[in-house]
Amino acid sequence: MPSRTRRQSRLHSIAQLELAKRLASGFSLIEMMIAITILATCTALTVPALRGFARQQRARAAMDLIIVQMAEARTAAVINNQPVVVCPAQPQAEPADCSGAGDWSAGWILFLDHDGDRRPSAASDIIDSTNLPADRGLSIRTSQARAHVRYLPDGRSAGSNLTFELCNDANERIASVVLNNAGRTRSQWAVSGLRCEH
Repeated sequence: MPSRTRRQSRLHSIAQLELAKRLASGFSLIEMMIAITILATCTALTVPALRGFARQQRARAAMDLIIVQMAEARTAAVINNQPVVVCPAQPQAEPADCSGAGDWSAGWILFLDHDGDRRPSAASDIIDSTNLPADRGLSIRTSQARAHVRYLPDGRSAGSNLTFELCNDANERIASVVLNNAGRTRSQWAVSGLRCEH
């Protein structure tokens, strides 16, 4: 019996030595190629999904920013008992000024409109300004290419309902923010395949 346990112990030691050699030798070339193939396949499958996710998050952030800024303008009009205008910013204009176009992609400014000319009269009239990064694959346009939104002292939005369209590089509508005459906003994701109007 003792010879059998020695023999088993020796076999066990040999098995451990073989396992240690195997672990110390690392991966074989075939194992390495299989691991690289699996990694490349996983990467190829996840990158497009991550791009779509990032695009959707940029659109969500832009929608939220529009909603917050319109609420800020409406509140400022009521608190100051004066009209407040939101207009697309003219890029790199000092002092800040309206661009006069319906493309809101570069950002916008909010200001008190004392004289009703829909332009900031003084730097002190500017309540807030938002600058958006230029290269993000997202454009923001308004229906009827409106160049401003005007809130009255009672909080209503002057003019007709307005839709902010968020469009991708292929001119497909991603989402929209609708501003009604009461001055309230609502957002919605677009149905796939819709084209931007402007």
